[in-house]
Amino acid sequence: MWDAISEILNSQNGSTVLIVLLITILIVFVLIKGGNFSVNTEAIKIGARDSERNIIRQQQDYVWQHLVSMEHELQSVVPDYDKRLGLVIIQACYIEYCVWIAQNHLTMNDAYISLKQNKLVDIVGEYTEKEVFQSEEFKSKIRNDTKEVINQLIQIRELYKDK
Repeated sequence: MWDAISEILNSQNGSTVLIVLLITILIVFVLIKGGNFSVNTEAIKIGARDSERNIIRQQQDYVWQHLVSMEHELQSVVPDYDKRLGLVIIQACYIEYCVWIAQNHLTMNDAYISLKQNKLVDIVGEYTEKEVFQSEEFKSKIRNDTKEVINQLIQIRELYKDK
């Protein structure tokens, strides 16, 4: 194979072949950068658009900011609020949300929403013992919030899918 390449490059048309090859590589590079060309195989992924990474980044940023604001709200409402425990709960919920985001199957289907709501209620319940966190009122708040967050994540995907 190397002998054949050497013969082509050393022939009379060698410089022409080299120039055509360089121009072709340049054109492919420009097409890849513009997101107009991609190669996706098991071994290599070239030209993957940044849109999916951007969607995931936007969704994760939204979830983190939302959870932090919820934690600040709890600090002002719950007496003897343990900030370290709150951070652990936020991180556990954030990880769960990130799993949903990574799996990219968010939907507003009632059965799906119910499963996700119960999962977050279980996470919060696992780390807390205070009555305020075990109350049906608080669990209802988590369920409503989970539905709103999933809806927002779907909207973020729609907003950024073509960018």
